[in-house]
Amino acid sequence: MHRLIIVLGVFVCVLAAAPRAQNPQPPARAASQASAKPDEQAYRAASKIKDPQERLRALRQFLADFPKSERVTAAHSSIIDVSLDIIAQATRDVTAEIDARMATAKDERNTCLEHFFLAFNMLRRDALLDLAEQHARAALRHWDTPGTGDLPAAAGRSMARADVQGLLGQILYKLGRQDEAEPLLRQAYERSDTDFKFGLASLPYLADIALARGRETDALTYMTEMELGGTLPAARREQFRALYRQAHGGSLESLDQQLDERYAATHPKPAVTPYEPGAARTGRAVLAEAFTGAACGPCVGVDRAFDAVLDRYERGDIIVLMHHVHIPSPDPLANGATEARQKFHGVGSAPHFFIDGVEPPSGGGGTADEAATILSKEIEPSLQRDLAKRPDARLSLRVSVNGTSVRAAVTADQIKQPSSTVKLHLALVEDHVRYVGRNGVRFHSMVVRAMAGDAAGIALKGRNKVTAEQVFDLGKVSADLKAYLDDYEAHGEPPDYTFDEKKYRLDPTRLAVVVFLQDDASKHVLQAAYAPVK
Repeated sequence: MHRLIIVLGVFVCVLAAAPRAQNPQPPARAASQASAKPDEQAYRAASKIKDPQERLRALRQFLADFPKSERVTAAHSSIIDVSLDIIAQATRDVTAEIDARMATAKDERNTCLEHFFLAFNMLRRDALLDLAEQHARAALRHWDTPGTGDLPAAAGRSMARADVQGLLGQILYKLGRQDEAEPLLRQAYERSDTDFKFGLASLPYLADIALARGRETDALTYMTEMELGGTLPAARREQFRALYRQAHGGSLESLDQQLDERYAATHPKPAVTPYEPGAARTGRAVLAEAFTGAACGPCVGVDRAFDAVLDRYERGDIIVLMHHVHIPSPDPLANGATEARQKFHGVGSAPHFFIDGVEPPSGGGGTADEAATILSKEIEPSLQRDLAKRPDARLSLRVSVNGTSVRAAVTADQIKQPSSTVKLHLALVEDHVRYVGRNGVRFHSMVVRAMAGDAAGIALKGRNKVTAEQVFDLGKVSADLKAYLDDYEAHGEPPDYTFDEKKYRLDPTRLAVVVFLQDDASKHVLQAAYAPVK
């Protein structure tokens, strides 16, 4: 027995004296890690990253690299957990910044605006909608505070109570509370006439609520307003037409006519009296060039004002060219010629207009209601001034048609100051185009569709007399317009843009030719002429 104890004691001492292994892990665990699969190693490495954003990137990279790993479910769960942590922290940060921002508001008016824009930015990003509701309601309370009055906002805009109601209604809709949202949205639509246009923005929500509740007639009414306002997206157009067919015996035959009549009734042009030449009238034809965009809100007043010019004057007295440009967004009535004229005049914004090559100092934009003021104060003075000037050249224009070709024969002579910079320009215009852009203008007048030499003009080279001929092949003009729009979709701004409708087809019954002499150096227009294509 004593011998056994001694032997065991020696054995224990030998074990104690043996050198320790450098790796303290159990042999089985060490072997397991050494033999771990690449996906296991990647998942473990990603899970150990402490920075939340870096861990998210690593976990997403793991899912991309190992889509069939047994750890895919665990990775998705980890991404959710980390994302929630990030959102929670971001919400705390945002709330703290909001509190700091609200503390800077000096009075009820500024406080109301701060609440409004905070709620608007959350709605625009579809984020923190519960918090957005709180701020929208706070804006409404401040609005109703005595003495707050009409609130001027950023960028010279004005905000009405209906805008706050529309904002709150949209937020409630997105929160799934349609019963609360609908009356607010309806009030915003019925009362809003400010630049924010929350009334128009309420229409899609009202249409969806009406459809969900089986009120197809109401939905059609709302979509009709969207179509007239230029806010009906292409994705909803077939739905709109289906509702119209349902209400009109399965036919769309009367749709355009009804829309045209409704537009004419609700968008009256400024009242004008026909122009009667006085003793000061000369033989000059005045050329007005306007740069506009179908999505340009401030262009509406100028567009309406020039429509009134066309009603007031004979085409041979005042000749109008409307150049559509991609401002503020792509315009399917733009083309290479309008881009060239835009560059020639150095136009970087819209609207702009020029009378005989000169831009009036007060030229600017405005709403439809301001069209009469724009006409009387900004356009008419320049027109009357130039109508009394003697022409600086003589132009004769003859237009003939051969099949689908329009031939324009021009003679320019009696040029008072021949110069190497004077050029002859010919334009093919369409005097009435139906297209509803985002600014809600439905009819577009005197739209430039093509110009000789893509607006480069014909150089007179200092001669006092020149004859020229230009043939506009309508099939080629249409094909060129389509090619331009196709190319813009491929290479224009913003990238990957798609036009809802490409307006490249011409109405041969609505065409005219305009010719004018202009000095490229001074931009002065010497004389102009107009002839319809019969």
